[in-house]
Amino acid sequence: MYKKNRIAAIIPAKKSNDNIAELNLKYLGEKPLITYTIKAASESDLIDKVFLSTEDTSVSKLAKQYDIDVPFLRPMELTKPSVTAKEVAIFMLNKINELFDVILILMPNAPFRDHDIIDSGIKFLVDNNLEKLRSVSKLRDYFIPDNHLENENENENENDKRGNRKEFPNFSEKTVVAGGMYIYKFDRLFKHNDELEFEDFYIPRHESMLIKSLYDLLIAERLVNLNTNLINTLTDST
Repeated sequence: MYKKNRIAAIIPAKKSNDNIAELNLKYLGEKPLITYTIKAASESDLIDKVFLSTEDTSVSKLAKQYDIDVPFLRPMELTKPSVTAKEVAIFMLNKINELFDVILILMPNAPFRDHDIIDSGIKFLVDNNLEKLRSVSKLRDYFIPDNHLENENENENENDKRGNRKEFPNFSEKTVVAGGMYIYKFDRLFKHNDELEFEDFYIPRHESMLIKSLYDLLIAERLVNLNTNLINTLTDST
C-alpha cells in the first residue's frame, strides 16, 4: 500500500512467447527467467498482492513455490497472439472480484527490473496523480548526432580549412518502451477505447532489457555472470 492506495501486480505469463517456446521457463543464470519478475514483485514494499496469469501448469507450480497467487489457469482463448496483457489483467481482476486502487502489469521477460524500480514507478504515478504510465529508456544513436544534418554543410568547409576532423558531441537519443512495466489507476485500466497517452517513466538501460529472442537470452546470461561493480559501470555508461 502507498498513500492509502491498495496495489496489485499481475504477471501475464502464457506458455510460449511468439518467438520462443516456453520462454518463461528458459534458464537465466541458475533459475527460470520468470522467477526474476516474481522475485522483484514479491520484494516490493508497496504491492499488496501479486497474481500470475498462465495456462501452463509448470509455470503455475513455480509461481506457487514463491507464494504467488494463481487463482485459476488462463482460458485458451486468452493465449492467442492478438490478446493483450491489458485484456488478461482485466479478465483476472473481474474473475477474482477484488478492488484495488493501482494495478501493475509486469511482463515476465524483464529480468533486471528490480523491486526498487517497481516501487519508484508506483510512487511516480501516485505522487503526480497520473492515470497510467509505462517504463521507458533512452536509446542513444552513436552514428547520427542531433546537429549532424542541420550543421553538416556549414561545418564542412570550416573543418576542411582547419584540417580538423569533425566532432559531434551531442548524439541523438530516442525514448523507447522498455522494462515491461505498465501501471494504471484501477478505473483507467477498465476504460474502453482509452485514448489517454501513457506517461513515460524512465529507468536505467541495464534494468530495461527485455528478453525477446535467444540472442537476448545469451546477452542476459553474460550480464548475470558479470560482477556487480562491472554491471554498475556498464549501466552508468549507457
